[in-house]
Amino acid sequence: MTAPQNKPDNYALDDTLAGRIAQAAAVGILTALPDYLKSKVGLTVGYLTGFTAFGSLVAFANAQNEDERDDAPLTVEPASPLKTYGAFLVLLALLAVGAFLNVKIARGIVSFLRKRGATKPWSLTGALLAALTFAVSEAEARGLDKQSFNDTSR
Repeated sequence: MTAPQNKPDNYALDDTLAGRIAQAAAVGILTALPDYLKSKVGLTVGYLTGFTAFGSLVAFANAQNEDERDDAPLTVEPASPLKTYGAFLVLLALLAVGAFLNVKIARGIVSFLRKRGATKPWSLTGALLAALTFAVSEAEARGLDKQSFNDTSR
């Protein structure tokens, strides 16, 4: 049996506790917006501002090169335009399906909470999703730490 290959972590935002908290906060804040912004224009501006701010944070965090040893030259064979555009269309379809499911599930949760008397159901849903996001990313980070510790102790 061979040892597992170490894959580079190209998503730097989840490498730190602050990054994991930022991810969870973004999920919670963006989910809670409908409780505080009632107009469609205000909600659209809020979402665009939030996504832009969080996207900028992700771009900044990923621009930091933490390990210069992984800067090996890339050798990539170009794919045919059919494969490239096919993969792009599949990606767009997956994103659309994911967004649709996200909205349906969130609306279902909000409807459930509203029937039970929650005055700010989107905020409660945002808090639950933020906690879930943080818990999953923290568990993954601790699992990666254990794995890297076990890999270096051999």
